[in-house]
Amino acid sequence: MLNRWCVKFFESEDYQNNWPDKKIPDGTYYYHLRNPETGQQYKGWVEVAQ
Repeated sequence: MLNRWCVKFFESEDYQNNWPDKKIPDGTYYYHLRNPETGQQYKGWVEVAQ
């Protein structure tokens, strides 16, 4: 996951539904998910506002 300045914020090879693991700042975060078995990819963004 990248923040709006394209700085890597979170990465996991075996995601276990554990993001965020700490309090994160408000903002827009971009993701790129890839299923290694099928090759399917998903890209998008989420906005965090607390």
